[in-house]
Amino acid sequence: MIGTAIASDDGNVPIPCPKDGFSLEWWEKHMDELERWNVYNARTAEATGVDYLLVQPAISAYPVEEYNNEQYPNYNQRMNEIIKKMRNYYSNKLVAEMVGLPGVDTTYSIDYCMDADIVSARLQESWDRVSVSTSQEEANRIMAEDVDKYSRASELSGKRFIMQQLSVGSLDYPNNPSKEQIENHWERQKKVLNAFFNAANDRDWIEGI
Repeated sequence: MIGTAIASDDGNVPIPCPKDGFSLEWWEKHMDELERWNVYNARTAEATGVDYLLVQPAISAYPVEEYNNEQYPNYNQRMNEIIKKMRNYYSNKLVAEMVGLPGVDTTYSIDYCMDADIVSARLQESWDRVSVSTSQEEANRIMAEDVDKYSRASELSGKRFIMQQLSVGSLDYPNNPSKEQIENHWERQKKVLNAFFNAANDRDWIEGI
């Protein structure tokens, strides 16, 4: 099985979101906490016999994209160091998510995933492009287009490749909604998942989900 993420010892995000912007000092603290979190996961995964463990790329509330170009090299180096430390405690397979398209698109220039045993990606963008009114044929086309963006990056990595995320909401609602404001999107969910499996099944470079 793949190990699940553990937010922190007490279940809370340990680094509060800064009110005055994401400074370099704040990100250094973030990376220290991220290292502690990943090493904790590695210890737990080893003790419980987990076969595959996902390297956490950021504390959940703060996506990698919050970094600016000057911080990418430091982030990449710290993630390389975190993976090495995880291997001191965990003996099975590490899975690392691609940030951008390593080797293809240099927008982020982040390739620490190459130090893991398996690389992975998620497809939130394509899910957002499918609505209730989208036909299944169009949903299939959108999903295939987004999946194929990872083909060359997967090939260049020389590693096994999996799609790591398979959740798409069936409900749509604003913050603090009333019962009347909640919309059921079962049909959208069904279209997205059907399109995802159709795309994955037709591409032998995708080894798992």
